[in-house]
Amino acid sequence: NEMWERILGLIKDPSAGTSSRWASEGVSVKTTSLFTIIQVACLGAMFWVKESPIGVLFPVVIAMLAPLRFGLEKFNIISKKDMDILDKE
Repeated sequence: NEMWERILGLIKDPSAGTSSRWASEGVSVKTTSLFTIIQVACLGAMFWVKESPIGVLFPVVIAMLAPLRFGLEKFNIISKKDMDILDKE
């Protein structure tokens, strides 16, 4: 799973010499890490909402994922090229 690989990439030593497939496609480690942190935060938010008393708002959290993705591109936090590579599957 790509997300799991990126999560592991956050905790392993970058000087270990292992190159990620995203780096070989031109995505910087900083961008990959930022994208992964955002994804993990969204996943955490979804679980928190799902298990909380406001669980009925879970579909709203899901619906906000697409605008978040487009906002990251629009405000050039993550470039469209990098987003397309990171979010292939």
